[in-house]
Amino acid sequence: NHIQQPLPPRSRTGAGGATGQSGALGADQNMSTGLTAFYQFWAYICPIAGAYIADTYWGRYKTI
Repeated sequence: NHIQQPLPPRSRTGAGGATGQSGALGADQNMSTGLTAFYQFWAYICPIAGAYIADTYWGRYKTI
């Protein structure tokens, strides 16, 4: 899990290289699960919010 693994030595981007383990945050299981759940929630809510704004304020033809 990229969220759970710490940043590899001598890496600024989180890439582990050819033989290393990639990582970024070094978080525990609870934070990793919470961050993933929030991302999934946000991925489903954004299109619904966009559709509401398009239907309410912009109208059919301005949205397209």
